[in-house]
Amino acid sequence: MDAANRQMAAQYNQFNQSQQMRQKQHEDFLAVMQRGTDMSMNRTGEAMNARSRAADDWCDYSLDQQKRLDPNTGLITKDSSAYNYTWVNETGDRVQTNNINANPNGNGTGNWTLQENVR
Repeated sequence: MDAANRQMAAQYNQFNQSQQMRQKQHEDFLAVMQRGTDMSMNRTGEAMNARSRAADDWCDYSLDQQKRLDPNTGLITKDSSAYNYTWVNETGDRVQTNNINANPNGNGTGNWTLQENVR
């Protein structure tokens, strides 16, 4: 009787260990699948963003627009691409010019900052 109980206990323990191993394998498999799905979704998102940026850039080009970063607010604005330089003051007024030496500071109309061209 004791031998039969020991054998049943051993079989029970072996069954539980094999079930735990299968559960671990299943969890590892799901983790690999999830990682692959996440990587695929990220790549898809990056590709969509690249296509969207390209379309937006072509639209700006066809409309003679240039994206410029306003250093005062951190916002990107679109201005005429006919001008190389855009100055902006604290109230959002803009002055565009092709002459880098045409600095509007000192003419009494505010504190002007040169915007940075984006792409």
